[in-house]
Order: sequence, then structure tokens, then C-alpha cells
Amino acid sequence: MRKSLMLASVAALMAAPAFAADLPARSEPVAPMAPIAAPPAFSWTGFYVGANAGWHWADSDAFGGKDDDFTAGGTLGYNMQYGRYVVGLEGDWNWADTKRSGSFVNASGTGTSSSNMDWIATARARLGFAFDRFMIYGTGGFAFADVDANVAVPTGGGVFATGGNSDTRWGWTVGGGLEYSLMNNWSTKVEYLYYQLESKNYGVGGSTFKSKPEGSIVRAGLNYRF
Repeated sequence: MRKSLMLASVAALMAAPAFAADLPARSEPVAPMAPIAAPPAFSWTGFYVGANAGWHWADSDAFGGKDDDFTAGGTLGYNMQYGRYVVGLEGDWNWADTKRSGSFVNASGTGTSSSNMDWIATARARLGFAFDRFMIYGTGGFAFADVDANVAVPTGGGVFATGGNSDTRWGWTVGGGLEYSLMNNWSTKVEYLYYQLESKNYGVGGSTFKSKPEGSIVRAGLNYRF
């Protein structure tokens, strides 16, 4: 009897490892995967400042005809984005060295006219449609500039009657452009503006002369958004 019990115990010990191998393995619970944060959506909303440079074509009717020149200046603005629509306000001031001069002939001789513009500025609304970092926009508002207009009319005997003045003229401007965000804070743009300023008539030497400054601006710009 004792011998049988010993044989049964040995058999049980030998079978234990095989039985243990058939048991399901215990493992540590798998930690839940942390959610991957989506990158924030790009937005045009915010204040911005910038610089621009381009070309200015000016026309002043009788006061010197047409002329073109380089122009450069600064920009300040604010955008608000609603879905794909972007609305904003923008102002700029540009240096312009536009000098126009012309001549005319009357019964007493040859006269001269000139019109100079030292700077031009605008205050405009913008309405854009955004494709993520790319935006197309239209713009319009007020324009104003320093205009110096002068005319000299021959009256005979080498005598000239002169007239004109230098003042700030107000008017309007419309245009449009394209803007692209290079990085989250920097963007570059190209735009076109047409402007027309108030006209003035000058009676000089028995003749009437009209000064009506108008022109076009094509420029590129670089903006920094806050």
C-alpha cells in the first residue's frame, strides 16, 4: 500500500509541469493608447503689420499727363475669419515720387503745367475667401494723397499768369489680390489698386484747367500676423 502511494505521488509530480503548460498565461493589461492630437486649424484672424513695394502709374489729365514710378510703404490691418470667409480692415501709407509736367500753346506763347505727388495712403475694407493658407480677396475704401498742381499761362510780352495749390486730396480706391501664408505668422501677397482723387479746376489767364489725379498701383507685400 505504501509503495503504491509513493508511485502515485511521483506520477503526479511528473504530470504537474505539463498541466501547468496548458493553463492560460497571465499577462499585464494593455495600457490604452493616448489619442493623437490633430494639428490646430489655420486661421487668418488677428492683427498684422507689413511692408510693400511695387509700381505706381499716375494720370493727372491736363496737369502733366501720365507718369510712373517706384513706390514703397507700410501696412497695418486686422482680419476676422468666419468659416472660409475673411473680413478685415487695412490701412497703408506709401512713398511716391511722381512728377508730371507738360506744355501747351495759346495765342500768347507756350505755357507749362505740372502735378507732383509725394505720398499716397488708403484705408480699405477687405473681403476674402480662404483655401486654408491661400486667400483671394477684393478690397475698397478711401484714398488720399498730397498733390501739388501748378500752371503758368502766357499772357503776352513774356508775362505769365500762374495758379494752382498744394493740398491733400481725398478720393476712393478699389482692387484685389492674392495672399499666401508661408508660416503661421508670415504671409506674402500681391495686389492691384486703382484710385481716383477729387478733381479741382483752376482759372488762370482766362483759361480753365482741371486737375484730376488718378492711377494704378501694383505691388507685393510681406505681412507679420500676431
